[in-house]
Parts: sequence; structure tokens; C-alpha cells
Amino acid sequence: KAVVSTQSTGTKVHELFGPRSYLFARLVGEPVDFLKAPASTWPDNASYQKLKTLAKNLPATNDSAERAVLLGKTVHNKLTKSAQQRQDLIVTVPITRKQIGKRRKSDVF
Repeated sequence: KAVVSTQSTGTKVHELFGPRSYLFARLVGEPVDFLKAPASTWPDNASYQKLKTLAKNLPATNDSAERAVLLGKTVHNKLTKSAQQRQDLIVTVPITRKQIGKRRKSDVF
């Protein structure tokens, strides 16, 4: 295992790895042998470079934001054609959420 401290926290690199840490490398078919070498040598390793490039190019997603956008599109496109009804929903949803709180659907119905 690599035992390199991160400067800001004192955390060892091997402490950051868990059972699923190698999944990404396995999915793209890259070996992770470089992890056994000192971290200072990783930039010279082709597998490290490929994994680094792939990781940097992964799109970041915000599930909550995507759900909110999808809800807005659904309301806009399917639930109502009336501008007034859409506006009423936009105003009513936050008020209802405050009243209901973090309860689940099964708690409400």
C-alpha cells in the first residue's frame, strides 16, 4: 500500500482507498500497479496518466438539481397548458414542502 501523507490533513493515501476504490480502473481496463510505487513516480506511469485524464473528463452531476429541472419540464410540458396553473404550482410547491417537511410519501398519504 502507498503510504504518502497529504499535506493538509495528514491522511495517508492508503486510508483513502476502500473496497470499491479500484472499480473505476477495472471498468476502463487499466492496471493500478502504480499505487505500489511512491506517489512521486505516478505522473510517469501511463496507467496513472490515463486514469487521471479519464477522471478529469467525467461530467459532474447534481442529482437534486437534475430532478428539479426534470420536475419543472414535466410540469411545463405535461401537467398543464395554463400559464396561471403553472404559476400557482411554482408558488405552492415550496409552501407545501415547508408544511410537510422531510416526511416521505408514505407518511403523507
